[in-house]
Amino acid sequence: MRLFQLASAFVLTITAASASPDCVVTFNEIHYAPSGGGPEWVELHNQFSIPVDVGGWKLAGGMDFTIPDGTTMQPGAHLVVSNAAGNPSGAVGPFTGILDNAGEELRLNTRHGRLMDQVIYDNTGAWPAEPEGTGATLAKLSPNSGSEPPQNWAASAQAGGTPGAENFPAAPASASPAQRIAFTAGSVWKYEQTGATPPPGWTQLGFQDGGWSYGAGILGSADVAGTSPATPLPPRPVYYFRKAFVLPNGITLPQLLLTGRLRGEAWIYLDGVEVVHATPQNAALNRLINAPALALGSHQLAVKVSAGADTGTGWDASLALVSMDTAVTAPPAVLTGPVVINELLYHKRPQYRSEVPAAAYVENPEEFVELHNYTVADVNIGGWRLSDSVSYTFAPNTIVPAGGFVVVNQTQFSGSLGDGGERLRLRDASDTVVDEVPWADGGRWPEAADGGGVSLELKDPRSD
Repeated sequence: MRLFQLASAFVLTITAASASPDCVVTFNEIHYAPSGGGPEWVELHNQFSIPVDVGGWKLAGGMDFTIPDGTTMQPGAHLVVSNAAGNPSGAVGPFTGILDNAGEELRLNTRHGRLMDQVIYDNTGAWPAEPEGTGATLAKLSPNSGSEPPQNWAASAQAGGTPGAENFPAAPASASPAQRIAFTAGSVWKYEQTGATPPPGWTQLGFQDGGWSYGAGILGSADVAGTSPATPLPPRPVYYFRKAFVLPNGITLPQLLLTGRLRGEAWIYLDGVEVVHATPQNAALNRLINAPALALGSHQLAVKVSAGADTGTGWDASLALVSMDTAVTAPPAVLTGPVVINELLYHKRPQYRSEVPAAAYVENPEEFVELHNYTVADVNIGGWRLSDSVSYTFAPNTIVPAGGFVVVNQTQFSGSLGDGGERLRLRDASDTVVDEVPWADGGRWPEAADGGGVSLELKDPRSD
């Protein structure tokens, strides 16, 4: 996750003189800015209809790795190369080097040096900016498209991407209605924290908002319809918010169903164009936006909220993507605040097998997951579930009180928290990922949590 920006012109000059890639196996997904200390990785895709022996092939540029001999990619298959072997699950590695957040050249060569594919990604211009700082990956819209044009790439639809799987799978043919939840209320928005008016272009996708802060809805200076802000902001006449989303396959003639809460007057922009002007209010907000020409890939919502004659301002929203030729269903009920994975005990200190001194050790099976509601309102997590490394569904009407905690342990969930590193996700009732933790037992992760007698704790519940 380097932030160096030197010598980019030199890199472009060298690549311009390189041979054209043969594009048999190509770059398909790049995770150059993982959140929460997770691994960096790239994913390759076999575009051929026959198996390809990639043993001895080399990844070069911002990373250095030789694929083990005997590695064969089946037709349409994916291969993930990580800086932490086995993380994500099935990944080979580790590669050396660090993927640059500010842009990098990646090359794939055969064992004989023949160039098979290359990409020079970036986080400016026509390249999606969201993979830097949001936990999303840089994902190819179509696995059979070229790797070099930036318009062939988008931010992944979910944090952590889809390692080893299709980036933007089409909705099942039987799905009715064709609807995807882009994000739920209570999720994180970027906001301009200094009080300054942002420069022209702030409503557009390519705007550089790296200096903006993050906050969970409700954001503002006052309660909205009786609910207090999860992210209190100092009183100001105007606030500015931004949030990106991805339009996946399977949504034809798209409509955007924006459901939320508003205190004040709001102007809502889609990719730089004003689509909603909500007059002053202090109540629920429900707007259906027709966007039949909306292209597959990344898009930007931008919101300006003014207090007007009111004494305070607040903003929160859900977004559902709906096909115009199907029935419209509202997003999940508005959440009063986010809940995060706050503590993990994945490998408790081994214990003596008996009381006899110097007796053999035996592993202690105790494990637990702690959730925390860091907001000022209760949250109903009934129907939410833990997934990936363990599986557990919370009973209906399970309430996490404001500032409170809920703990589940190995006697309640199925599966096991991996001692060597794994991923745990918290999903809401609509199956949207609310929070996730990909951990390891070394590197930037505390090694003492791996059998050393301590748990893995989140330093700040408002951090990632």
